Amino acid sequence: MKRFLRFALLIAAVSAVIGCNSTSKVSVPDTAFASYVKAFSGGVVAEGRPIQIILQGEVNPTEEELFSFSPAIKGHQNFPGGGIVEFVPDEGSIEAGKKYDCTFKLGKVVPVGDSKLEKFSFSFSTGSITHRCGSCAVCESTASCLRLSKCSGNSSFS
Repeated sequence: MKRFLRFALLIAAVSAVIGCNSTSKVSVPDTAFASYVKAFSGGVVAEGRPIQIILQGEVNPTEEELFSFSPAIKGHQNFPGGGIVEFVPDEGSIEAGKKYDCTFKLGKVVPVGDSKLEKFSFSFSTGSITHRCGSCAVCESTASCLRLSKCSGNSSFS
């Protein structure tokens, strides 16, 4: 029993080290932005959902493009009110399971005192769930015939 516990702890430690050394680093904004930014769409964003930034105060709407993404995302920006600025991606322009870096031109919608705070950068990713169906049997039965079909493949959900 002690050997099993030691082995389980070793596996957990190795998994933690490997997981923490991921090459896909997430960009975390500077805490100095807290005076201007209340919340933003960081972490995992559902495919097709808007990328939002909620500011501490009201927003001065502008026609200037405020969002830039790497890799690029096509879409448009909205100002729904309540200090919210959002980017709505065009259908199919965000891929599942991908990391995106976003830069928002904060200084264009609210006055910031420091030039370092003109651009607010963060990252997010889109979720991906893959289900593997190795083989499954589908049976169709009627009075006149009996058919057995076999299927295999991958399904991807996000």
